Amino acid sequence: MSGGWLSGLLRTLGAGAVAAPDQAAAAQGASWLFGASHIAALRRAQEERIAKGRGPAAIRNMKIASLGASRVSKAQFHRVTQGRVGFLDAGYQRNFDTSGIGGAIAPGDRVGVQMGDANGILLDHGGYWADHAPAALCQKGTISVPQTTLKAICDAESAPVRAFMKDLQDLGFRLYWVPHPPIKEDHPMFAAGVRPEVITALDTLFLKRITTAMTAMGIPVVPRPAAGTTAQGLLPRAFSQRETGTGTVDWVHANPAYGDLMLDEIARII
Repeated sequence: MSGGWLSGLLRTLGAGAVAAPDQAAAAQGASWLFGASHIAALRRAQEERIAKGRGPAAIRNMKIASLGASRVSKAQFHRVTQGRVGFLDAGYQRNFDTSGIGGAIAPGDRVGVQMGDANGILLDHGGYWADHAPAALCQKGTISVPQTTLKAICDAESAPVRAFMKDLQDLGFRLYWVPHPPIKEDHPMFAAGVRPEVITALDTLFLKRITTAMTAMGIPVVPRPAAGTTAQGLLPRAFSQRETGTGTVDWVHANPAYGDLMLDEIARII
């Protein structure tokens, strides 16, 4: 693959509701968790917990909703009007409203956001990393990409989400940020010649950069569950969603078993 994607980016750089809160939770402000499509694994895990009456009430009573595809969050996607947050994308706004969050969320509420991922870097341009790599991982015949360039790419990818979190914080919400799942260990790009260590190095860098930014804003970051990550830093098959809602192969999302692990991590934050 040519370096057109990278050079183009550098030029740019240069230039479903489930449960209502109980009375104790309401006294402390409502609790919400929303984000892009990765949130579906957590919402389905929560549904299973509610059905079985399992786990902390704070998790079962939290309202969880997906706004839509993560690609929407790669450019400015939100607005603040008269002290209320809204979305430029019609699908995001519709899902925000129909979930019940849009009309009920208020300053002082506990709000978790699972938005911002490295998939635009790693998957949309996966073939690029077959012959490019961070300098520390370069091999013979591989083109080195400087660390300063990689940091700039990661920061550009997360900038719209960081701006969103800052505006939510300024509106008075008590925030935490939830990371995306790792890249799947059996993703076909590895069979096509992309080295797993290159992908995990880039994913780790993205997480480190956005975590540093969230921490600087005083926003807690929920860690990825150790049990849901291989020694190489990838998503194990046991925690991989195998099909999309339309029956095609899903190469992106985790399954409810991973979502359940994430809910345990969130319970430690809230």
